[in-house]
Amino acid sequence: MERSRLDRVQIDVQGELIEISWDERDALLGKLRILTGFETVSERIREQHLRKRESLAKFLAGLDRVADAGASLTAYVLFKPDPAMTDADAVREASASIRFLAEECAGRRLPLAVRLNPMYVAAGSRWAHAAEGSPSYLPPRLTDVMRVAEEEARQGVPVYIGLSTEGLSGDRGSYTARNDYSPRLIRYVKQFNDGRIARFPWDEIGLLAAPADRGTDLR
Repeated sequence: MERSRLDRVQIDVQGELIEISWDERDALLGKLRILTGFETVSERIREQHLRKRESLAKFLAGLDRVADAGASLTAYVLFKPDPAMTDADAVREASASIRFLAEECAGRRLPLAVRLNPMYVAAGSRWAHAAEGSPSYLPPRLTDVMRVAEEEARQGVPVYIGLSTEGLSGDRGSYTARNDYSPRLIRYVKQFNDGRIARFPWDEIGLLAAPADRGTDLR
């Protein structure tokens, strides 16, 4: 039976339905990429700190629609989205979020790429207020972000590391405030993002790459 031109494919992206026709779907098959802010696998963080108002069940229903449309997915994941997280907590949480996405997308034969963004304190935001009120808050360490990206890429998930704070963060509100940071790390991250390197030269990076569980501060 010939398919009706009135039939539509609905794609649910963060609660908003995007409609395309089957003919458009066929023409775009393998070319359509959906970008969405997944942020974290933690239901608690999604609601309490990010106010996502989107349960994981609703997100997964959206994945079904994206897969049915023959699209691919780019998902944003935040590194250290809870101001109370330790550095080691942030590594574990980001890795778990990417693993969750990878497994769910693989089960749907849905191509996945991840943009891993270090959380920063955007002045005046509700999240910034929570961070400023947390005596233990420290921004993410860029080397920890790099380690997670490298490992997940090794597992087969394309990962792009976001570096921009969009001009919204103060001097002490982003990864540049941590004592592992050096401007030369940016060069390595850009090479990784461009696909010129698959592993970071940790021997060259040296002591800056101390594991997160060693503990660091802003000094």
